[in-house]
Amino acid sequence: FSPIKSKSVSIRPNMKKYKEDDHRKSKIHGLMNFHQQIHPLIRPSLSLETHTQIKSLVKSCIHASKYYFWSYDSFYDHNDEPKCHGFFRLRDKIKTLAPLKSLILDLKWCFEIFDEDLKDIFNQVKYATSLKCFELSLPYDGMTEQGIKNIKEGLIFLKFLEDLHLSIRCINEDSVQLVCDSIKYLSRLKSLNLDLSFSKGLTDKTVNALGESIMNLNHLESLNLDISGCERMSKEGVLQLYKKQKQLPNLKNLFINCALIKYIESPGVANLSRFVSTRAGLTALDLKFSFCDRIRDDGLTELLYAIKNLTSLQSFSLDLAACRLLTDESLYSLKECTSSLQQLTRLKVHFEENIKITEKGIFFLKESMANLRKTLKFFDLRMTLCGGINDKALCYFKEGLMKLSSVSELKINFSSCRKLSNQGLAELGEGIEKLKDTLEAIDLNFGWSSRITEGGIESLAKAFSSLKILKVLRLNFGCGNFIGDQSLRNLSEGFQSLGGLKSLALNFISCDITDRGIYHLKECLLKLRNLESLEVIMARCEITDSGMKSVKAGLKALANIKYLKLVFAHCAIGDEGLIHIREGLRGLKSLRHLDLHFGASPGIKGHSLGPLISAIKSISSLKVLELNFPECFDLKDAALVQIAERIRE
Repeated sequence: FSPIKSKSVSIRPNMKKYKEDDHRKSKIHGLMNFHQQIHPLIRPSLSLETHTQIKSLVKSCIHASKYYFWSYDSFYDHNDEPKCHGFFRLRDKIKTLAPLKSLILDLKWCFEIFDEDLKDIFNQVKYATSLKCFELSLPYDGMTEQGIKNIKEGLIFLKFLEDLHLSIRCINEDSVQLVCDSIKYLSRLKSLNLDLSFSKGLTDKTVNALGESIMNLNHLESLNLDISGCERMSKEGVLQLYKKQKQLPNLKNLFINCALIKYIESPGVANLSRFVSTRAGLTALDLKFSFCDRIRDDGLTELLYAIKNLTSLQSFSLDLAACRLLTDESLYSLKECTSSLQQLTRLKVHFEENIKITEKGIFFLKESMANLRKTLKFFDLRMTLCGGINDKALCYFKEGLMKLSSVSELKINFSSCRKLSNQGLAELGEGIEKLKDTLEAIDLNFGWSSRITEGGIESLAKAFSSLKILKVLRLNFGCGNFIGDQSLRNLSEGFQSLGGLKSLALNFISCDITDRGIYHLKECLLKLRNLESLEVIMARCEITDSGMKSVKAGLKALANIKYLKLVFAHCAIGDEGLIHIREGLRGLKSLRHLDLHFGASPGIKGHSLGPLISAIKSISSLKVLELNFPECFDLKDAALVQIAERIRE
């Protein structure tokens, strides 16, 4: 531990795995993640004496610091049993919180936190009068009214707050009203991220109060509102939420999540359009209506025609997954909408689980792509489980791709579209090949498409060979495909010219891949020596220890690799195969994140795991390690003890 110089503090006492959000990293500068520092030191096997030493160390570091922060207090009792309640206590004088600019309290896994704990916390937080960024996440099982009241009494003192993120899910009506009262006092807010998802208290009555609180924030530039799963809100509730149309003059970013609200119908979506139509300054718009299965084309059309007037829009995301009443007409409305969005650079369209979308809809989508030919740089299309999508649809999509002159990133998901075949992939390959001068990242997902075979992979591999500036490639053809070793050979040949590739992900789970295919994968890796990220998922394939020998040879060529994930679960791999993996890892001096999955491998007895951990220990740059060996029923206790000893070292 070194003295803390930052003016930002983050505390995450979660007992589960937590991965930081890149957006959060970029938003809050100088973030001090206290959880990453202390969590590795606290484990159930600690003796009371050792735990006391840790507390003493932490306390001495805090006293050496210029700024003070929350820390663990009696996280384990004298029996080394976890004691979650009351573990937040301020270590020193309250007033030392005053210089803080940013504070994150992530308590979502603290299911035993009590009202008095929140009172204790916010009695101190209110002294952080210079705080500009505050993020609070509470447990998902709902909080009492008194707990929310304690939060309110702390928030109203933060007069200079500009960025607020509140995640308070599953609360009742009175608690929603308290949240509304908390927000309306924060007149300087520029960014509000409010998660009230699955709250039964969000009704047509309380949503009116929420709308009034938000609309009074005249300095607000970014609004992210998650009301998904609030089933007691109707179409009239949506209208109440946005009825004060002339407010929020500075709003630039709007994110609304109305997923899983079964009573949202077309009139409710149309009500939202009245608010959107007055937001001429919006640059980013993200709307989620997934699983709102009462929305029809007429309501969506009215909304899209309102969005058409947002000529400053640069990013637009529309999630209509499982809205099964929508037809091709909705994509026609999208075509009309994009005709005036001449500054749009990012477009995301999701229409999963809709059998009424056919090749006619993709024809209209092609016209949308033509409308954005000069500006679009990022395009994300997801048509999973759309039974009406066929090879003709991909032909239209190819024509749309050929119109795009500046796109640099593509994400295309047609998984489980059972009418697609190799002919469709050949058409798609022609379209991708035309983007050779601009395309830097591509993500293709055609999993569970039973008519796609090795011939389709060959067409794509040919297209990839022309993408000289490609840096990121993700392929998913797992499950239900007649794909085997020849596919990896074709990809290896297609990758010969991709010397600049930085990230590669291959998902061929449950395919007909054998050790011969892994040999072709090795040949592929030998040509991609600049890779920094590699993800190989080939579970439930006919791969043995001999295949791991090829993996070892391929890994030795990746001197720059930083992220590595290997998934060979349910394969015929034993201890000999893990020894090959161990040898392959030895030379990876830049590796930071390692994730190994070898579950349900009957040949793994355990004597190779200790040496594997020793090899991993020699990688000084490693920050994250994930080892998964579920259903390896032949693992011996001695092997587990050996692993524990190596990890402790």
